[in-house]
Amino acid sequence: MFRPKIKIPWKKSSLCPCGSGKTLNRCCAGIDGTPRSKPFNLNKTERKTGLNRSGCYLAGQDNCGAKLSLEHALSHNIIDQLGDLAIRGFPGVDGETDVVVPKGSAGYKVLCNLHNADLSPLDAQAGRVFAELGAAIFPIRHPANKERENWVYIDGPRLESFSLKALAAYVAAKVITRSGKKVELNVDWTKLKRAILAGDLDDGGGMYICASPAPNEVDGCQFIPISNLDGQLVGIHCVMRGFSFRTIFDPTHAGAGTVPPNATFRPSVHQLYGIGGSAFIYLAWRRRANLRQYSSGRVITTPTGSSSSVPFDLLAGSPKEEIRTKLLQQPTEMPQSFAPIDVGHFEADPPPILGRSKR
Repeated sequence: MFRPKIKIPWKKSSLCPCGSGKTLNRCCAGIDGTPRSKPFNLNKTERKTGLNRSGCYLAGQDNCGAKLSLEHALSHNIIDQLGDLAIRGFPGVDGETDVVVPKGSAGYKVLCNLHNADLSPLDAQAGRVFAELGAAIFPIRHPANKERENWVYIDGPRLESFSLKALAAYVAAKVITRSGKKVELNVDWTKLKRAILAGDLDDGGGMYICASPAPNEVDGCQFIPISNLDGQLVGIHCVMRGFSFRTIFDPTHAGAGTVPPNATFRPSVHQLYGIGGSAFIYLAWRRRANLRQYSSGRVITTPTGSSSSVPFDLLAGSPKEEIRTKLLQQPTEMPQSFAPIDVGHFEADPPPILGRSKR
């Protein structure tokens, strides 16, 4: 199996890649010097307003604000980078049709103002990741005299929580569609809220990096809710700038196909490679980074965008009980895609010469 020699670009004296402005050794460095994610808990249980605001999906602990506020499931930190949106999967419209809408149309009143503010760190993380993925991945899609090697730092647990926050917003707003028609799904809100607020997941839950089988908007986002045949929602498939992963929050009810057999569970490094070089994605977890826990996928340019559509290498190991051997049913998927309205310029791209970067 092809494995590049992985050497992270940050030293203890470097600025921490989390963006705090501190040096790595004074911020996110583990004992071995590699960045690690920090525990978080966004649940303000000590705040007692006495309110459980109707319509807020995080209500239930007497700590809601006085009013509902506009919640952008995609995150305004990402939307601000896109401008007006082309949305595929818009309620009431054929699932293959793009609808151009202003930014506000991607928001729903499903959170109170206080809980919306509580979750803002997840939005900030997602916006930074989206920007850095764009800067790293766009160059590797084009031929270059010298192969590029770019690095992107991602706090794994927070990205998991962000993806589930988006899922919760779609469910609460009742805008999940199949072929343009709204569908009702069952969801274990206790598990979903626990995962969003503190990254607390059952064994087998979490991020599985896997190839996206169909072309997607490399400059946009795709969100595909994942459910089993009984209509039980178990997770979400996300594609951000061609980086494809599935977050499973309810492994107990997951069915076969929920996680593809070649998916990699929470690797430390994921490589996206193209005709211009590689983008290395460093995923920080609370445990020590294992630079041999590595997966890769090829970014392919198409007339409609790009897709990391080559299967990634299968790794054994975590989780302790292999979720991939337990799943018995096929999921149903309902995509919702967001892309900037000027994606047509990809049609002028030259046909790619596919192959691994020499390394």
